[in-house]
Amino acid sequence: METLEALTECLGPSLLWKMTDGTCELEDIDLNAEYSDDDRKIHFKEAELVDYLRHVEEDNLFKISMLQDDEEALEDKRKESAVVLASK
Repeated sequence: METLEALTECLGPSLLWKMTDGTCELEDIDLNAEYSDDDRKIHFKEAELVDYLRHVEEDNLFKISMLQDDEEALEDKRKESAVVLASK
């Protein structure tokens, strides 16, 4: 494991350095190279995207429905508890 002192010795103020096997080497990176987002594009078919979005929507609607059911059940329990407490 490299020590902080060794890393500090290797690093220059404005150059890119890498440390491998305890030695420092100047990183061979062209900072003026052209950049393209093509590598980050996700290729998909329109039908696949529509199917996925439909599935997500159905899943979300199902979760919303379950949440509403839970809230209704909780409200019913609260009302029952209020009646029981009032009768005591």
